[in-house]
Amino acid sequence: MGPAFGARLPATARQRFGNCTQEEDGMSQLDRLNAYLQARLRREEMTEITLQEAASWIREANLLPSHAFRRDGPLRFLIQAGWIEGGEQARRPGGRYRIRRKSA
Repeated sequence: MGPAFGARLPATARQRFGNCTQEEDGMSQLDRLNAYLQARLRREEMTEITLQEAASWIREANLLPSHAFRRDGPLRFLIQAGWIEGGEQARRPGGRYRIRRKSA
């Protein structure tokens, strides 16, 4: 995903989410975020979670700066951009966002 990640988000999401560059171990924040969400879905034996639940998990795990996920807006932008594994919006108008567990 690399350094170009933030450039593809709307300005308000970039301000809240911040930079998503690779760290010393070669994983980006986005890689960690996706790995965490998918691992937790498997551990909890859940097939999907709502956007709000995912934002809560991210805050709990302290994966990103606290200001990044005060609301679920930045996560919605990430799903819309296709950066969250299993992220989708229900196909009906005004459909809710969710994150589905990917098969291992």
